[in-house]
Amino acid sequence: MNDRQKEALEQMERQFKTVGVTPIQALYRLDYSDKLSKEEFDVVTKAFINNYLFAMN
Repeated sequence: MNDRQKEALEQMERQFKTVGVTPIQALYRLDYSDKLSKEEFDVVTKAFINNYLFAMN
């Protein structure tokens, strides 16, 4: 994972943990299209899902 991807993941995690949005809202709340390619964003999305959506079960 590159630095831009790590930054995006950290922003998602902050949204989820401090603002109180749901995991799904955190995924789509911030626009990363100008910073990450689709492939880069897919990696971030998969990491977030593994950390927060699957962990909730």
